[in-house]
Amino acid sequence: MLKQIKAITDNPGYFDRYTVYLKDGGYIGLSHNPDSPQGFSQYGEGVAEPYPGKEITFQELPEKVQDHIIKRLKE
Repeated sequence: MLKQIKAITDNPGYFDRYTVYLKDGGYIGLSHNPDSPQGFSQYGEGVAEPYPGKEITFQELPEKVQDHIIKRLKE
């Protein structure tokens, strides 16, 4: 499932801080607490490279964000 991920970026200055770029051309934009009613998690398509922000690994994401991504990729 995590093999679907091409890259992950962190943009601390934005509400949709994390972006997970998928190998199929899609992406998931996430806030630091995506499961909260005030959080953010949205799928989109068609992002151009290079990716803005600092590239990070899946393991560098907060655990609650990791869990949310795994749940979204299962959908």
